[in-house]
Amino acid sequence: KRSQVGRRQALSLDAFEQLLADFELAPVRLPNSSVPQLIRAAKLKPKVGEDAVSLALEDFLLLVPLIAERGFRPEEAASFADFGVKVPLEAGPGGGGGGPRLQAQALLQHLGTVAASSKIPAVRVVRPALGRALRLLVLGYARATVAALNGRLEMDDAV
Repeated sequence: KRSQVGRRQALSLDAFEQLLADFELAPVRLPNSSVPQLIRAAKLKPKVGEDAVSLALEDFLLLVPLIAERGFRPEEAASFADFGVKVPLEAGPGGGGGGPRLQAQALLQHLGTVAASSKIPAVRVVRPALGRALRLLVLGYARATVAALNGRLEMDDAV
């Protein structure tokens, strides 16, 4: 379902629609008719020598925030947590960011939930990457918190 664009691999629109269905995004979160709207919103055009749009990695990455915006509400985001450490929503990736950041977080959490229970090999394959990314995010938060607390202690010692 992938095609070659020059020397890069690309995802056909049919494969992209299947990916949305496999991850329970279409029609659960997005209407089946949303793919053309997403492509237009991202201003994607067919590559030179192609009749239809195909999605290289950078094209796909342009669509992720649009999927989050159209399929998730900020209130759906929950705190990321791993090995007993919970990252407060306001301290999540990117700090502030409000609605769009929380919508992206809700999308990632949805993908993790689907990947954890899916029987589809193409979906299950993302489990390790999502697990590693979650661990790194929580470790980053823990390190930043410890560094901030150490800074406070050093300031108290200096007084």
